[in-house]
Amino acid sequence: MQTAEKQVLYDAAKPGDIFFSGDSGWTSKAIRYVLNFEYSHVFVKLDDKYIIESALGGVRINAAKKHITELSTYFEFLSLPDKLDRDKFLALLKEDVGKDYDYWLILGAIVSRIIRRHRQQKGLADSLDKLVCSELIAKHLQNCDYKLPYPPSQMTPEDLYYLLRMKKER
Repeated sequence: MQTAEKQVLYDAAKPGDIFFSGDSGWTSKAIRYVLNFEYSHVFVKLDDKYIIESALGGVRINAAKKHITELSTYFEFLSLPDKLDRDKFLALLKEDVGKDYDYWLILGAIVSRIIRRHRQQKGLADSLDKLVCSELIAKHLQNCDYKLPYPPSQMTPEDLYYLLRMKKER
């Protein structure tokens, strides 16, 4: 996907819309391999210039341009469900800025998938004050009264993608 295509896609999204992305880095490849899904990362558009995400540095507000020009090889977005309050969703996300990334949850998820015990070990290696990207988004969807099939710490980018897409197509 070319930079111009990504910019057009980003510009079409509204604040609060949820982006799913992947890149050619080893971390993304490893996550995509374990999940068997094309996207390894989730972030939310804050405005025309900024996104909020949980990545290896923790929960941060970052320049969207970095994903558009460098980090994301490809991405797509799904609209925040209409019934949810965009302002509340964005405000809740901003409250988590500065929280650390949950490296143990990623490790636990990988081990769970390898030994085929995914979701059978509730809270496996989950640190309550640290967040991965899909957990951050799921947590605040749930805080806005959006029903999730699993606890936020067990939601993967794939789970979020299909959940939002399925409800959008209804």
